[in-house]
Amino acid sequence: MLAQPKPIPAGYVEDRRSVYYGNSIIKDWDGGNTTTKQALTERQKQLTHHKDFHREWSGDRPSPMWLVSHAAQRATASVRLESLAEPKSHHRDFQAERQVKTDVSNAAQNAQASERIVQLANHKGLHDQYEELQTDGHVDQWDWSEWKSGISEAALRCEPNARISQLAEEKTLHRDYKGTRPVEWNVPGAAKKALPSIRVQQLSRPKSRSQYQEDYNSKCWQVSQGAKKAHATPRIESLALPIERKVRQKRGVAK
Repeated sequence: MLAQPKPIPAGYVEDRRSVYYGNSIIKDWDGGNTTTKQALTERQKQLTHHKDFHREWSGDRPSPMWLVSHAAQRATASVRLESLAEPKSHHRDFQAERQVKTDVSNAAQNAQASERIVQLANHKGLHDQYEELQTDGHVDQWDWSEWKSGISEAALRCEPNARISQLAEEKTLHRDYKGTRPVEWNVPGAAKKALPSIRVQQLSRPKSRSQYQEDYNSKCWQVSQGAKKAHATPRIESLALPIERKVRQKRGVAK
C-alpha cells in the first residue's frame, strides 16, 4: 500500500512544461516539436520596423565634389549679393599694428628739445629746493619725520603738574598678585612626604553599613494622616486656579 503512488485528485490541471508563460508561445512536447514558436501581435510587428525618415529629409551628398549646373555658372549676382560679399570695412579711427622695428624719421632725429623738456629730463639734485607739502597735522596719516607737527612751541615746552604725572603712571599690580604658573612645575619634597591629618583620614574613609542604617529613614516619603485630611484655605484654592485669560472653553460635541 505504501509503494503505490499518490492518486491524482479530480479536476487537476497539469502545469505548463515551458519556462515561458506567454500566451503567444506554442510548444508541442507530445508531437516531438520542442522549438519555441513566437506569435507576434500587430503592435509588436509595428514596433519591430525601423523608424521612417522625415518626408523633407535629404541624404548626404555622395561626394564633396559635385557638378554645378550651366545655369548656375552663367548666373549674375544681384546688387545686394555684391554688397554682402564685400569685406567689412575698418573704423575710420582704426590704426594698423605697428611693426616691432620702427623707422625714426629724419625730422625726429634732427629735432631740438625745448628748455622745458630739458628741465624735466634732468634728475633731482641733492641741493634742489622743494616747497613743503601742506598737511593738517594728523600724524597718523603722514610720517612724523617728513611733516611739521601742528603742536605749538608752548605746548611742546610745557611741563605736566603732579596730578597729570600721577595719572600718567602705569597701574601697579596687587601686592598678592602671583604670575601664571608654568604648565609643568616641580612638587617640593615636603609636599611629597606630608601626612594627612586624622580628620582628613576620617573623611576619606567610606561609610560603614551601620552608618548607612543610621542615616537611612524609611518613612521620609510617607505622608501623614493629618496631611491627607487637611483642607486647603481659600487663598490656596484661588492661587491653584488657572489664569482666566488662558482658559479656553471646550467645544460642544454635536449629538
